[in-house]
Amino acid sequence: NQIGALSDLRRDAEALTVYRKALDAGMSNIQINLVLLAKHGLENEFKLHSGRTDVLFGWRRHSELYEAYRNPYKDHQELIADIRSFNQKSGKMTDVDLALLLIPIGANETMSDSNIMWNPTLNRYRQTAAFKTQIRGSGVLDYWRKQGFPAQCKPVGNDDFECK
Repeated sequence: NQIGALSDLRRDAEALTVYRKALDAGMSNIQINLVLLAKHGLENEFKLHSGRTDVLFGWRRHSELYEAYRNPYKDHQELIADIRSFNQKSGKMTDVDLALLLIPIGANETMSDSNIMWNPTLNRYRQTAAFKTQIRGSGVLDYWRKQGFPAQCKPVGNDDFECK
């Protein structure tokens, strides 16, 4: 949890230090943000964690997934579809875990868990029409207009907004 919290606070150097200490202490099933690993060019560590038994163990395209994380704004829909298909057969990941894995590379389906939509690694999702639809439909946009926008969001014109 400490690694995730530090990563979410964008304290990457500290998160990586805690991660390395955990590995040195013999912890092998560490929950880690794959965005953090890809951003810092830690390909082997990325593949180690994406290939864990509770993630994509047995799937054969980890190099492509790593490259997708390194280049998130390219079209990765075929890769996303393959991961979804693999997970459907293996049943390893929950819907939330699958969303956390795929949204950083462009799986922009509406989030079922509104708490994770603010995760810093899901910034790409917050730039989609699906996110805007969810915010408008939930009444959050009306609330923001009355109470003020959060720091990561701002109004655009009279009827729109954007979030980082």
